[in-house]
Amino acid sequence: MTTEDTWSVSEIQKAQMEDPDIRPILEKKLKLADGPSWQEITPESPAT
Repeated sequence: MTTEDTWSVSEIQKAQMEDPDIRPILEKKLKLADGPSWQEITPESPAT
């Protein structure tokens, strides 16, 4: 990995929140202490 390939934490968080497949899961994870169950995640997107 080169310096150009390095992402900051804030860049990763921004990219995750902009991703339509990741965002709903991340939002649930941030709201729940234990994170969402697989049953909650599965219907969110075919990618999940």
